[in-house]
Amino acid sequence: KTLHSIDSSITSSFNIHITLKTILDELVSHIKADAANIILFNSHMNTFEIASRTGFKFKTKINATPRAQAGLASLAAQQQTVLYIEDLTDNALYHSGFIDDGENFISYYGFPLYIKGELLGVLEIYHRSHLKLNEENSEFFQTLATQTAIAIDNHSMFDNLQKTNKDLQLAYETTLEGWSAALDLRDKE
Repeated sequence: KTLHSIDSSITSSFNIHITLKTILDELVSHIKADAANIILFNSHMNTFEIASRTGFKFKTKINATPRAQAGLASLAAQQQTVLYIEDLTDNALYHSGFIDDGENFISYYGFPLYIKGELLGVLEIYHRSHLKLNEENSEFFQTLATQTAIAIDNHSMFDNLQKTNKDLQLAYETTLEGWSAALDLRDKE
């Protein structure tokens, strides 16, 4: 039922923020985690940016963009596999990322979002006590991460298609204006 709800959100909305919020809400509800992030990787700036989040007490770092070399998201991306940290209390990477110290998270899972070998971001879940996913929840988390990557990629392709369409329209209009100017010059001669 959860996966169907997410599929419906992906296929029925052009707004990526609505889709990502639905994914996070379903993830937190199903796994019983305290909080979740979807962090997108900006390859041009070499930074991570929070796209959506839920369950956090503090919102102070929502626009933060730490360097891609810092934080748990970068470690998950480098490993290219699910990153599980059972105890975050003394983890230096935890304190260098997007999370305020007052959140008091203990457990962390991070799943890098890759499509065709390209890093799109990281799907993260946090829990304020020890959280060890069972096999079913782990598979669900991985399936959800894959759907998230597909949704982000689809949105990116749609945005690129719209930009290309606008560029093509502009080129067409410019060509018509050029032809019109050439005809005007010919008529004057």
